[in-house]
Amino acid sequence: MPESVPDLVDFARRMERARQERALFISPEFFGEPGWSLMLDLFIAHHEGRVVNTSGACFGASIPQTTGLRWIEKLAAAGMIVRHPHPQDTRFVMIELSEDGLARMTALLSHVQARLVNGTAHPSLDGSAGNNTI
Repeated sequence: MPESVPDLVDFARRMERARQERALFISPEFFGEPGWSLMLDLFIAHHEGRVVNTSGACFGASIPQTTGLRWIEKLAAAGMIVRHPHPQDTRFVMIELSEDGLARMTALLSHVQARLVNGTAHPSLDGSAGNNTI
């Protein structure tokens, strides 16, 4: 049974902190997860009621701007995020998870949390529900 949304957001925040704290032990140059970092940050932002601009997303995901922009393009092309102009300032492009991206992140976090905390799999990702990859 999936956890509640507030539990998933808390779990996502703990995963983000753990990702950031890796640098205390191993140099970040050995970890290349900009897409995951962006998706995790956008999941949290969504549930906090925030839509972020591209610069803010890169900062929030702790990735260089050029890397972030490349990954934002990839994630948008895959339908995982959507971009739209800022309502008052056309210099900014706002990004957020698409409906599909949000559904996939919710399913993924539910699955991982169930595996780590409860020792069970989330039924929608156990392989019997079809192809779950982008």
